[in-house]
Amino acid sequence: MLAAVDRGTPFPPLSEAEARVTHLRAAMARMVRASITTAMDLRTWAELVGELPPEARALAEAEGELPEWVPIEAITAWIAAFSRTHARVPRGGSIADQLLDHAHPWIQRALDPALAMEAMPRIFQHYHRGGALHLLEHGPEQARLELWAFVPYPGWHDVLLPAVLHRALERCGALDTTVRLGRREPGQAPFHHHYEARWRRP
Repeated sequence: MLAAVDRGTPFPPLSEAEARVTHLRAAMARMVRASITTAMDLRTWAELVGELPPEARALAEAEGELPEWVPIEAITAWIAAFSRTHARVPRGGSIADQLLDHAHPWIQRALDPALAMEAMPRIFQHYHRGGALHLLEHGPEQARLELWAFVPYPGWHDVLLPAVLHRALERCGALDTTVRLGRREPGQAPFHHHYEARWRRP
């Protein structure tokens, strides 16, 4: 059974400007870059990087520290170059594995799937400048989340994010996990999305 999250007042809607994701934190940018480079050989990656705009190319080739916040335009250029040759976005499961293995290993050590879903809005806020992820309702084996975010490349909200949620649940012990993107309602803003996650406890 789902229970609404008790926070006193409803989450306010975001405007298009507020929902627009402008930057990703450097750690997330590295995760996206790693998910791309591990899906292709180094020669192909070098060829793709050579065709990128100057800023995106410099950030893709950076071996040292990236700036704390990386412009989303650079990252979407990486994604676009990758998609031209591989016809898909980077694997959300790969990014989730990096989050759980390196950035936030405490999630799978200390949390059950329901608590992991409660942590997702805070993790989203940490890595994204712009947009918001809200937990609307949750129970021991299901949750509903609301996303206000615009990221200018296809597949981010309907492929990558559901894959991240799915893998996070699995890594926290969930069985028979499904994450579904809700149907768009008439008049719903194109940057407003809903997700329903279901799983079975061991």
